[in-house]
Amino acid sequence: MQTYTDAIVCGIPETIPRSASTGASIDIGKAREQHRVYVETLRKLGMDVWELEPDDNHPDCTFVEDIAIICGDTALLCRPGQQNRENEVKVVKSILFREFSHIELLDLKDDRAKLDGGDVVFTGREIFVGMNKRTNEAGAQQVAKAFPDYPCLAIPLESPLHLKDYISMAGPKSIVVGDSAIARKVLQKIENEATYRYEIISVPDDLANCLYANGTLIHKAGHPNAAKTLADKLRCPKITLDFSELAKLDGHMTSCCLLVGKSHFRRPAPSHSNGHDILPVHAR
Repeated sequence: MQTYTDAIVCGIPETIPRSASTGASIDIGKAREQHRVYVETLRKLGMDVWELEPDDNHPDCTFVEDIAIICGDTALLCRPGQQNRENEVKVVKSILFREFSHIELLDLKDDRAKLDGGDVVFTGREIFVGMNKRTNEAGAQQVAKAFPDYPCLAIPLESPLHLKDYISMAGPKSIVVGDSAIARKVLQKIENEATYRYEIISVPDDLANCLYANGTLIHKAGHPNAAKTLADKLRCPKITLDFSELAKLDGHMTSCCLLVGKSHFRRPAPSHSNGHDILPVHAR
């Protein structure tokens, strides 16, 4: 799989929802500390981290994964199914355009298309797109057109959650899959219709979203039995992070970053005209 040299992240705004749909309260101070450790982990994996200042007008801005899909040298700008995230797309498009000249930027060409990055899993050889209330068929078709070199499989979801809530990559040929009924249907679709075969690792849904980057697997803490399964099945280095606060808002390991490969020389990042400061934090 691709080696990543850069990551784009966004801080946690004051307006982030203080309570989850389950009624659990969010400790914003603890969430920010967990996010800080997450960012530091990306840096330790050899990436330059570009931090977008949080925007209180956009409570979900921390979850930058939904804003773009980056495969190789192409980035498809999304149209998240949740309303009022258009400015987040503009901010991410701006930094990609200005600082990553090797990346071709593509906009959605179909006005009917809805597309969340969290519904798109790139295996390195093909693409899976979950279809639900956030990502529709027109959105899935736009993904297929944007990345014609890769087979694209649309997977209907009987859930408002993202596809990456149920599956994620754990290595070049390994997929982590949750154990819920919905996750099993997703797996059946992949096993029946995917172009390639993968090693399947079954874990509880709460641990199904992992971040595999630069040869290391990052996963959530608090699941010792599932962590042992990952340790037994995968030989790559593993990092366990406490993500308990953002997880209450369905935030996961992949949700809070956009990863970019083949980094070129860039000048120090200036401020956005819309009030967002982009702060380059270089790897040490």
